[in-house]
Amino acid sequence: MKKGSIAIAVQWLLLVCLVVSTIAKTGSGTAATGNRDFPADTKLDKWDGSAGQTYLQQLIIQSGGLGIGLGFLFSIFMFFHLMCWGMCSPCCRCCCFRYKKVKLQSCWDNQDNYKWFLLASLLIFLISIAGVGIIFGNQSHLYEDIGQTFDHAKEFIGDWADFQCAGLIVDDFRSGKSLSDVQDQYGGTAGAIAKCSVTSVGGFLHGANTQVNTTFQTIINLIDGMQNIINSLNNTIDKVENTTSIATAINATVYLMKNQSELINSTLVDTLATSSNFSAYLPRPADIPKVESQDTYIPGQAVNSLAEAKNELVNARQGISPTIVDDLLLKTKPEIQSQWGSIYRSLLDIESQMLKHVNQALSKEDNIDSTKSSTTSSETYGELAMALLYSLSCVFLLTMIIGYLCKKRWPICLGGYLIFFTFLWLAFILGIFLVLSMISYDICGCEGTYSVESCQTLITMLRTNLGSTEVKVRDDKVLVADIVQQILECPNRVNDQGIYDYSPDSNFIDIMQVLGAFNFSKEVQKPIIQLNNATSSLYVSRYVDQVLNQTGNARNAMALVAVATAYNFSSDYNQYNDLLTGLRGLNPAQYYSGVYNPVTNQQNIDRLSGILKPSNEEMEANRDSLNEHKRNYNISIDQINVAANAINAAVENSRRDIGNSVNEIYNMVNYILTVNRYTPCAIIGKAYKNIWITDFCDNVYETLDGVVPGAILCLAAMLTGFFLLIMMRDCVRIIQEDWREDQNDIRMGIVSADGKKQNFAFSQDNAVSGQVANAGPSSPQVRIDATRVPTKSPDHYGKAQPVAVVASHDTDFHPAGYGIVC
Repeated sequence: MKKGSIAIAVQWLLLVCLVVSTIAKTGSGTAATGNRDFPADTKLDKWDGSAGQTYLQQLIIQSGGLGIGLGFLFSIFMFFHLMCWGMCSPCCRCCCFRYKKVKLQSCWDNQDNYKWFLLASLLIFLISIAGVGIIFGNQSHLYEDIGQTFDHAKEFIGDWADFQCAGLIVDDFRSGKSLSDVQDQYGGTAGAIAKCSVTSVGGFLHGANTQVNTTFQTIINLIDGMQNIINSLNNTIDKVENTTSIATAINATVYLMKNQSELINSTLVDTLATSSNFSAYLPRPADIPKVESQDTYIPGQAVNSLAEAKNELVNARQGISPTIVDDLLLKTKPEIQSQWGSIYRSLLDIESQMLKHVNQALSKEDNIDSTKSSTTSSETYGELAMALLYSLSCVFLLTMIIGYLCKKRWPICLGGYLIFFTFLWLAFILGIFLVLSMISYDICGCEGTYSVESCQTLITMLRTNLGSTEVKVRDDKVLVADIVQQILECPNRVNDQGIYDYSPDSNFIDIMQVLGAFNFSKEVQKPIIQLNNATSSLYVSRYVDQVLNQTGNARNAMALVAVATAYNFSSDYNQYNDLLTGLRGLNPAQYYSGVYNPVTNQQNIDRLSGILKPSNEEMEANRDSLNEHKRNYNISIDQINVAANAINAAVENSRRDIGNSVNEIYNMVNYILTVNRYTPCAIIGKAYKNIWITDFCDNVYETLDGVVPGAILCLAAMLTGFFLLIMMRDCVRIIQEDWREDQNDIRMGIVSADGKKQNFAFSQDNAVSGQVANAGPSSPQVRIDATRVPTKSPDHYGKAQPVAVVASHDTDFHPAGYGIVC
C-alpha cells in the first residue's frame, strides 16, 4: 500500500474525529438539534393529556423510536444484505448478486480496488475506535460527577442543619443520638436550642427564649420576690429561733464546764495530799480554768434580745403580706404566666419541629455516604462499561478484517453475524441515552448556559407543580409558587467575617412577607397595665432596724462568754499520763515522799485514770464545743442581719423593678421582630445551583449526551463495515478459487513460454522436471525449475510472488503473476 494512501486515510480519520469531538463539546449537544414542546406549564400528574403525549411522541420520533426503530430498519437492510451475498444460503443470491456474475465483475481484478477496499475497512475500524475513545473520555469523569452529586447533597444537608442549629446539637445527632437523647441530655427542647450557634436560627430562637424568659421571669421574680419577702421573713424568723437554740446550747455547755472544772480541782487537791513529790508531776489546782458567774447568765440575756428581734420580724410580715399575696400573687401573676406560656409554647413548637427536621436531615447523611460508597464501589469497571459495550463494534470489525487479510471466510462470517445480532441492542442503548439527554435538556432549558437565571424552564416547572401549596406561619399563609423563584435566586450576602449581612431580598422572612406573624405587641398589653397598677406601698425599714438593733445586743452579750479559751489541756493530760505510768511501774515508791503504801498508790492510780484524765478530755471537748457554738452563733447572727437587710432591699427594689419589667417586655417584642436577620436563604440557592443546575442540568446532561456521538460513530462504523466486508467475503472466495485453478493447471502440465499449452511430466508434487518439446523447429527448449513453481497456499497468495521460469533458450519466459492483495 502506498504512503499516499495511508496519508489520505489518516486525514479523513482526523477530519471525522474533529467533527465528532466538536459535536460532543458543543454547549447544546445532540439533544438540542430538534424542536420539542416540553410541557413545563403542565403538572406532572396531567402529562397523560395531549401535552404530555405530544412531547412523548416527539421524543420517540427524534430518538429513532428509542433507537429500536432505526436499529430495526437498518437490521432489515443488513438482513437483505446477508441474503444477497449468500450469508444465509447460496440459493438466496439472485440477479446481479449471483456469485458467477459477481466474479465476472472487473472490479475484482483491479489491484487498486482491493487496496481501496482494505483502506476503507481500516478507516472504518479506526472510526469505531474513535467512537469508543469518545465514549470512554466522556465516561471517565462519570464517577467523579456521581461523587460530587452525593457530596453536594450531603453539603446541603450540613448547610441546612447548620442554618437551623449549628454547633453541638449537629455533632450530637451525627454521633447517633436520637432527638429524645439530646433533649434529655440538655434538659429539654429549650436546653438543646441553647447549644445552637448564635448565627443560626436556633441561636435566634435561643435568644428569643432568653428574652421571653428573662422578661417574664423578671416580672415573675418581681412578684415572687415580693412573695419571697414573706418567705425570707419566715426564714429569718427560723434563723432567729435557730440562733436562740445555739444560745441555749452555749448556756448548757458553760454549766458542764463549770462542773468539770470543780471536779478536776478537788481531785487534784486530794491527790497532792498523798505526797509532796506529786507537785512536780501534776498541775496546780489554781491553774485549772474556772467558770465565772457572768458566763452562766449572759446567754440568757442574748436569748431575750433574740426574742425581741423575732417579734419585729413577725410584725413586718403581717404588714406587707396582704399587698404581696392578694394584689400581685393572686391577680397579676396568673395573667403574666398565661401570656408567658402562650408565647413560649409558640417558640417551643417551632424549636421542637426544627430539631426534628435537623435530626431527620442529618440521619440522611449516613444513607448518602453508604449509597455513595456502594455506587462508587464499581468505579474500577463502571467507567469502562459503556466503552467496553461499544468496543464490541471494534472487535467484530477487526474479526472481519483479520479474516479478509488472512483470506479466511469464516472470521468474516462470524463478525458479520455478530454485528447483525448486536446492532439492534446497541442502537436501543443509544436511543435510551438520547432520550434521557433530551429530557434532561428540556427540563432544565439552560441552552448551554448553566446558571440559575438561564435555566428558567426548571423554575417554571417547579412553580407549575407547586401549584397552590401554602406555608403557614402562625396566622399568615404564603403561596410557595409566588416566592420559589426569589428563594432559588437568593443571593449570598455575608460580611468579611462570614456572617450574614442583612438585606430584604436575601432572607426567608422578608421574601415570604411574614414578619408580622412575629409581632406579639397585642399579647403583652394587659400584663403591662396590671404591673403599672401594682403600686402598693411596701415598707419594712422600721422593722428591719429594730431587728438589727436586737441582734447587735445579742452578739455583744455573747462575746463576753469565754471559758478556758487558750488553756492547754494537752499539757495537763500528758502530766496525768506520765504520773500514771510511773505509779503503775516497777518502782512507784520513788514518787512518794513518805512511807510507800500500795493502797494509797492504787487510790492515786484510780484518781488519775478514772477522774483526772477523762475529765480533762471532756472539759477540753466542751471548751471546743463552746467555741464552735459561739462561732455558729455569730454566723447565725450575721445571717439574720444579712437576711433582714435583704428583705429591706427587696422591698425597696420592687417598686423600681416594676418600671424595668415593663421596658423588658417591650425589648422582648422588638427582639423577636429581628428574626429576619437570622434567616438567610442563600443555602437554598446554593443547593439549587449545585445539585440541580451543576449536577443535573450540566453534569448529568453532558454525561448522557456525551455518549451519543461516540455511539453513533460506533454504529455507523459497524453498519458501513458490515456492508463492505460482507462483500469482500466474495473477494476471498475468488482468490481461493483462482489459486486452486492455478495449482490444477500446473499439475496437469499446461505451461507455455509463448502462451501455448504444453505437456509436462512431474517428478514430484508441485515440481516439474524434464524437457519441453515443441513440434516446430523453432520451438524453444525450456527447462522447468521445480523450485520456482508456485507452492504457496491461498493464505499467502495475495503477496505478489510470480512464478519464475528459467529457459534454456535466449527468449525469456514470464508467466502471469499471482497474488494480488484484495
